[in-house]
Amino acid sequence: MKYIINFLFILFIIFKCSILNSKEIYDLRIPNNFQIKLENSENRRFIVNHIKAALSTPDKGHPDLIKQKYKKWFKGNLRVRDGKQIKNYKIKLRLMGDYKDHIDLESSRASLKISLLEDTLNGVKTFRLYLPNTRDDTNEVFINLLLKFVGFPTLFTKIVEVNFLDQKYRAIFQEEGSKEFLERNFFYEVPIIKTGEYHFGLNEISLKREKLIHSYILNNSGLLKKDNSTKVINEAIYLAHSKNFKNLIYQNVFFEKILTYLGGTDPHGLLKHNRRYIFLPLNRIFIPLYYDGNINYMNVSNNKCQKTKHQKTLSTFKKEYESLSKKKISDIEICIFNEIFDEYSKKYQNEENFFSNLPIENNEISPNDEIIFLRKIFNSYLKNEKNDYIKSFEELDKYYFEDKNSYKKCYFSTTEKTFKFCKNISLEQYKKISYKRPKIDKLGKIYSTNINIGQIDSNNIIKILLKTDLANNQIFLTEPLTYYINLNDLENSKEIVFKNINSRLVFFGEANNIELDILSNFDIEDIKIDFNRTNGQLLTGCVTFYNSELININLNFKNLFCEDSVNFLYSKGIIKNIKILNSLSDALDADFSKLTIENIIVENSKNDCSDFSFGNYSITNGYFQNCGDKALSFGEMSSGKIENIKIINSYDGVVSKDESIVEVSTVIAKNIKNYCFAAYNKKPEFKGGTLNVNSFECDGLNYNDLISKLYINE
Repeated sequence: MKYIINFLFILFIIFKCSILNSKEIYDLRIPNNFQIKLENSENRRFIVNHIKAALSTPDKGHPDLIKQKYKKWFKGNLRVRDGKQIKNYKIKLRLMGDYKDHIDLESSRASLKISLLEDTLNGVKTFRLYLPNTRDDTNEVFINLLLKFVGFPTLFTKIVEVNFLDQKYRAIFQEEGSKEFLERNFFYEVPIIKTGEYHFGLNEISLKREKLIHSYILNNSGLLKKDNSTKVINEAIYLAHSKNFKNLIYQNVFFEKILTYLGGTDPHGLLKHNRRYIFLPLNRIFIPLYYDGNINYMNVSNNKCQKTKHQKTLSTFKKEYESLSKKKISDIEICIFNEIFDEYSKKYQNEENFFSNLPIENNEISPNDEIIFLRKIFNSYLKNEKNDYIKSFEELDKYYFEDKNSYKKCYFSTTEKTFKFCKNISLEQYKKISYKRPKIDKLGKIYSTNINIGQIDSNNIIKILLKTDLANNQIFLTEPLTYYINLNDLENSKEIVFKNINSRLVFFGEANNIELDILSNFDIEDIKIDFNRTNGQLLTGCVTFYNSELININLNFKNLFCEDSVNFLYSKGIIKNIKILNSLSDALDADFSKLTIENIIVENSKNDCSDFSFGNYSITNGYFQNCGDKALSFGEMSSGKIENIKIINSYDGVVSKDESIVEVSTVIAKNIKNYCFAAYNKKPEFKGGTLNVNSFECDGLNYNDLISKLYINE
């Protein structure tokens, strides 16, 4: 009975909140108290390092800067209470922050960056504990929560108590922008870019900073583990260096208005070196991510504010804020919330979400003058093939970029305005500089810098098919591009044929009562299984339905050669029939979606026949045969309802993992090599899965780990 209640509750929540547009606050269940201890040998080393960092004088720049060499890692342990349980984690930690206001020498307190070595803290792998004075105390909690309520993703932030080096003090907990953060905000793992805190120009060094442009680096370095990650990072940096960059930023006017309202005439959070952006490669747009805003309420007056506005939403906000900040909300904060939320509800709340933005084509992008100039002199350098002799290349600016699938390191003379020497570097060498701040060395009067500009030229990566391109019933994909098709432009059924193994296909929009046959002429058996899991836009599917609404659609796929034959991403609706034959890896993958599949046939998939995550899925009348791994796999907090399914010759039958809740009835499974039914935990940021099975035939084994639930009702 308890299971049924929990299952129905989860279903209610998922149906109540749209996967795409949820503004619900996700409670990370971050504890209120952190007890941190260094390993015995590390205590003295940390204290000495702490003192040296506080007393040191930088060689250059601001006198209160913390030298980078003192931001070394120390091993320790974290002890917290999670409900009734006491949990211990192995960690590493270091000093955090640019300036010495992050170090309290008298008390041995400091802002800290902490990374868990083996586990996650309820879904958080790396986080920061700021001294409250460095982030305007509870104002930092307020602004992050406010921005969350008006539609922007934000880093989870709260006030906690810390016990470290026998010192008890308050700190601001804030998560890092990571894969887990992105998933919790309904994004798959995409780049988060930030400014590299270095401005550069190609004329003589100017004191006027506005004459210079800024470099960008990757914020979430874990992305580099993905195939082709550097390509999408470089594209993001290239677009960020375009003249129309601001036009590519989602609701940037509204975002900047909020920070100007709360941050004064020169908002700290809008300074170029504090900007952060989530890049969506399929739309080619940027979503602003708040960071270090120095929020104050000096510009705000509560004399005329209407405290009675938006009472229901305000009540929710108030409850959440007081829980996170450990203080009562003030009248001025109520005024601010009502004013900002009022504008949001009038202008933005009912707008389509950021996934709905159409992709920007290459001809809509105009690079800035600096990039155009660099492109010109690089082409000139290649044409002349002349390497000038110079005593030391180290005294020149070093530019890194991608050019035609190779990675370059070029030495640039600011005075002569030319490249003196260029060489190829490896992908691994290039990855190392993609997330590191530009290194600036003072050599006499010459500053030598390392600057990553992403791409020297635009990559022709997408093609949007117009109605005129879709006139024929048969469409051929012949180029190594991502083809986009608006489902609203399809007036009848289509056959689409992959002629190029590097082609990809993305559908968006709404489809109603049409049939799509999508295939390749490639022999799957001749394609090597050792392939990149993603392309240059981080697509896993040969075919992707992106932010689509499907109404009684019929789909057929055959001989597709990607990590996923078809991937449903941020999509919803009813699929009347779907058939997938001969997949090189996974057949069907669905993420952040809400789908009803009435009839499904999947045969000959070398990996999973179907894989569902972060969504709500209902499947009836299914036939799965020759699945190299799982026939039906549910993970990452999915809910699933499966009825009338037959599975023949599969490694696993039905699996529920990582906080998914799945109900199965009327299943016949034959020749299952491993488990008929299994529930377990796979990823450390989640707990176990739940699987309830009724009315089945299967003579294989079943399995659940200690934190998962498997109910078999024979």
